[in-house]
Amino acid sequence: NSLGVLLLESGSLGAFIFGVLNRILIVTGLHHILNNMAWFVFGSFTTDAGQVVTGDLTRYFAGDPKGGQFMTGMFPVMMFGLPAACLAMYRNALPERRKLMGGIFLSLALTAFLTGVTEPIEFAFMFLAPFLYLLHALLTGLSMAITNLLNIHLGFTFSGGAIDMLLGWGKSTNGWMIFPVGLVYFAI
Repeated sequence: NSLGVLLLESGSLGAFIFGVLNRILIVTGLHHILNNMAWFVFGSFTTDAGQVVTGDLTRYFAGDPKGGQFMTGMFPVMMFGLPAACLAMYRNALPERRKLMGGIFLSLALTAFLTGVTEPIEFAFMFLAPFLYLLHALLTGLSMAITNLLNIHLGFTFSGGAIDMLLGWGKSTNGWMIFPVGLVYFAI
C-alpha cells in the first residue's frame, strides 16, 4: 500500500513512474500485478451514495474527478504512438518484403488503435531494438505525466484503445485533449 500512496501523492511523477514500470514489466507479465494494484486497490473515493470504492479504474467510473491517473496516458501511446511505430517498421522493411510486412503491421496497428492490445507490436521490437523499447517505456511514462499535468482524465474497462475511449468518454475530463497529445506521439 505504501507504493500506492507514493504513486498517488506524487501526481504526475507517480503517473510517470507507473507508466515506465508498466512497460518495462510487460516482458515478464508482471505488469498485471502493478496494473491490478493501481486500477483496483490504490486510492479511495466516496460516492454521493456513501459507497467507498478503491482503485483508479473503479474510482473513475464512480465519478472521482481524480480517477484515471493511471489509465489516461495509455491512450496517446496505444492509439497513436504504437500504430506510428508500425508505420515506421513497415517503411524500413526491405522493399521485397513490404507487402507481407504491410499486412502484418496494419493488423498490429489496427489492433492497438481499436483495442489497446499492444504486446504484439512491443514484442516485435523489444528484443530486436532494446534501446528503442526503453525509449518507448520512457515515452509511455511521459504520456502518463503529461495527461496528468493537463488535467485529462479518461478511463477504460480493458485498455487504452478507441473502443474504450468511446465507452469512457461520457465521464472524461478534457478527453478531447487526447487527440493533440496523440498526434504529437504519432509524430515522435
